[in-house]
Amino acid sequence: MDATTEPETTLVTAAARGDRAAGATLVERHERGLWVFLARLVGQPHVVEELFQETWARVWPALGAFEGRSRFRSFLLRVAHHVVLDWRARRTTTSAADEPAGAEAADAPIGRRET
Repeated sequence: MDATTEPETTLVTAAARGDRAAGATLVERHERGLWVFLARLVGQPHVVEELFQETWARVWPALGAFEGRSRFRSFLLRVAHHVVLDWRARRTTTSAADEPAGAEAADAPIGRRET
């Protein structure tokens, strides 16, 4: 049986053991679906590329934890969802950190401004 017809649980197990061909087959099978999922969530192609790479970087070390009780696609998209949530949190934190000093005071009601 070649890798293109191999059951996913077999591919996941092989990829978890370091089989690069099995890993490449998993990527080939799921790259389009993952890309579309991320594009719908973030919409910015350069960010999609970054999050696509980060998702796979998180998936590889976690393959050993995949129990096969769900489809690999579900596992992959769950990881991708967490990657997007982390990206959004970083972006929010970065935006808040980029505010000029004293911005909080400028946003306070007039009667409560600190000097």
